[in-house]
Amino acid sequence: MEESTFRRFQREVRHFFAVSVMNIAFAALLMAFGLMVVVQEVVSIWETFTTEMAVTFSPVVLIVAVSAMIIGLGWIITSARVFEGIESIKNDLGQLTKKNRSQIESDNDERDEELTRLIVRMLSHYRDNHGTIHRMIYVCMLGSCSIFVLGTIASLEYFSASLNGFSFTIGPNPLLLPSMVIMVAFAIASLISSIYFYQFSRVWDERLKEIEQSEDLLEKTLEMSLG
Repeated sequence: MEESTFRRFQREVRHFFAVSVMNIAFAALLMAFGLMVVVQEVVSIWETFTTEMAVTFSPVVLIVAVSAMIIGLGWIITSARVFEGIESIKNDLGQLTKKNRSQIESDNDERDEELTRLIVRMLSHYRDNHGTIHRMIYVCMLGSCSIFVLGTIASLEYFSASLNGFSFTIGPNPLLLPSMVIMVAFAIASLISSIYFYQFSRVWDERLKEIEQSEDLLEKTLEMSLG
């Protein structure tokens, strides 16, 4: 099998793996945010009943926070199922990559067979989780854009622009700046992976259509021969 096919499949698996990890991370952040708000609202409710001072709390905010927790937990479970499949393929591909570096030229046929089996496994995994994977792509894009915007807005406190040029100011908590930079870099990396994987998914959709058409043609041919 051509080396370009092997390299392309490596990129596909790598970006698929990254999108799966990002989805789990975004779902965990959503669940953590919902849990934080729920705790705050519960504390407010408790203080309302245990103190004479009335503490305001919002039932709507509490409902939204609980919903965010449930959605986050559900999406973690859903993404984890897809992640397990792609992680297994990624690990086997890593073993095959090591073999490519150590085996001699006469073993090309065996390596090609192993790579073909991995591609078939990927297509099967993609077909079984087609709808979920497409939602994962959009979740990754949306989460990346949201984190990028939040990180950019937060970092604006440290920069100011004027006619004389740009200036940089250390804010009240300079330790937050590295975390903002990491957050923006994380968002950019996840957005790039989701865009690349979206392009790969369109190719896989075409592959699945070709396979389905071949299966339909084979089924019709068998029906005609048996009839």
